[in-house]
Amino acid sequence: MAGEQVVERAEDLGLDTEYPMAEEQVTTMHEQGWAPLPGLLSKEAVEGIRARLATQQVRTRIAATAYRRLRDGETASDVKNSNVSHEAMAWKDPFFRNLATSRRLAGAAVRLMRQPNALLAEDASFTKPREGGPTNPHQDYSYRPVDRKGGIAIWIALVDISEDMGPLYYLEASHSEGPLGLHGGNDIREQYPHLFDSRIVAGKAMSAGDAQAHWDLTVHGAVPNSTDRAREAYVVRYMRVDTFYSGIGHPHFDGFQLAPGSRFADSGKFPLVGPNGLVEP
Repeated sequence: MAGEQVVERAEDLGLDTEYPMAEEQVTTMHEQGWAPLPGLLSKEAVEGIRARLATQQVRTRIAATAYRRLRDGETASDVKNSNVSHEAMAWKDPFFRNLATSRRLAGAAVRLMRQPNALLAEDASFTKPREGGPTNPHQDYSYRPVDRKGGIAIWIALVDISEDMGPLYYLEASHSEGPLGLHGGNDIREQYPHLFDSRIVAGKAMSAGDAQAHWDLTVHGAVPNSTDRAREAYVVRYMRVDTFYSGIGHPHFDGFQLAPGSRFADSGKFPLVGPNGLVEP
C-alpha cells in the first residue's frame, strides 16, 4: 500500500546517517541559545514530509487556549495563530515516527543537548501563509507541561525561505534569563524590555532541508511573511529523560492522560532516543 511504501522509503532518505555536527555548533547552542544546522535533511526527505503533511488534519486548538480561560464571548478559534499547523504526526503516522526518532534528527538532538538519551516530546508543522503576520517573541517552555528546562526544538525549513518570509530569529543568550512566564497574545517585550538589548541572531535565508535548533528557554519569534509564498516548516521537540509532567493544559499532551507529577519516561508514550536514533524498549 502507498502508506507502507512511504514508511519503507523513509529508511532511504539519509535518516540513518549521522549529521556531521561540529563542536562549534554545540558550543553555540549552549552559549547563545541556538545553533544552525545547515543541510540537516535531504531534498528527498523534505519532499516526503510535505507529501505526508498533505494527508494530515490541520489542528484547531493551540497552546495559548489551553492554559487560560477564554474571555467573555471568546472561542478557541478567536485566539489568533500566525501559522497554519499540524501536530503530533509522529503519534499518528509511522513515517513521522521514523523521521523524528531517526539517527539523523534524534542523534543530532542528543548531541546538541549533551545528553546520552532524550525523549521525543512533540512534532508539529508551521506554515505561515503568504502575507501572514508576525510571530511574537516568546519562550516555548512556558507553554509546555514540563517541570524542568533542557528541552530543545529543531525547526526545519521545508521550502526555500527568504528573510522576508519569516524564518525564526532569536535573542542571543536569552535562555540564560530563565522562565519568563506566560504571555498569551501579549508581546513579551512589554514586560521585559531589557531583553531587546540582546543581539538578534538568525532570521536569515534558509534552503529547504536547513534547520535551526533552540532551547525551550530561548526567546524567539518571526517577522511577517511579506511575500506571496507560504513559509513551511517542520518542528521536532525533545526533552530530558528525567522530565516530569506538570499537568498544565496543552493540546498535544492532554491526550495522553498523564498523572501530574509522573515521569514522562514511565508512561511508555514518548519514544526514547539516543545518538543512533530510536532506543528499542
